[in-house]
Amino acid sequence: PVDHPAGARELADGSSVSLVANSSSAKVVAVKDGKASTPNAGAACPEYTPTPLFAFDVQGARVTVWPAQSSSNTRNRAGEGGEEDDSGDANRNTRDSRISDSCGSDGIDCDNRIGDNSNCLNHIVYLHVYDGDGLDVLGECQRIDCLPFTLVAIKPACWNDDLTPWECPGLFADDVPFAGRAQDQLRLLEEEIIPQVERECGKPNSSRICRTVAGYSLAGLFATWTALNSSAFSRIASASGSLWYPDFAHFVAERPLKRPIDCAYFSLGSKE
Repeated sequence: PVDHPAGARELADGSSVSLVANSSSAKVVAVKDGKASTPNAGAACPEYTPTPLFAFDVQGARVTVWPAQSSSNTRNRAGEGGEEDDSGDANRNTRDSRISDSCGSDGIDCDNRIGDNSNCLNHIVYLHVYDGDGLDVLGECQRIDCLPFTLVAIKPACWNDDLTPWECPGLFADDVPFAGRAQDQLRLLEEEIIPQVERECGKPNSSRICRTVAGYSLAGLFATWTALNSSAFSRIASASGSLWYPDFAHFVAERPLKRPIDCAYFSLGSKE
């Protein structure tokens, strides 16, 4: 991405045309009397697509690691952008402060999620995905201007079996039963995936990493179950998690958290 403000060309009607680019897209902008418009929008340059840091296979699971993508507010705070965009800063500053305080209580330095000079920041999200490599989730997080984080997308060998906590009949008469191999998946996550990811990112055995386990549907169930069975994560995100799973509510009520959780996010459908 480049910026060529000096290359703007004045047109006969007094307007000017510049090529303006940032880390996510490039477009042609026409400026006249201080007002900008985007002519020929259909001919705009294609959006920038990030490249994974690395990917690997382990015991049938596919793991893709995406570098932290700077948001516009992050670039401005870091001095890479132009004038700082103050919109929503009050809420953002409050949120940043709350995140910093909560992480500090565990000795995790989350302030470095912006200032870290390496490709990987100190906030890593481990997300189990049903299909794909997590790029769609990363793109949506960029669209809503999330604070930067390293995304580790994990496609398990078998979605129905590897993310369920115990055996359970299928939902319908012809369905194959759920095998309940979450304990094996957690062992794979703790002993194979996390060490390799964080070693490759230059942060082996670091106590300063803020880890989130996240997922949708059965992966949201797994994320919630993980908080009760692992001390590796300080945050969880369960998006429309399959919390209907038989006996799960009773299991949660009877079992304490393995460690204090700084932040837990749940989204539920109307039938959940």
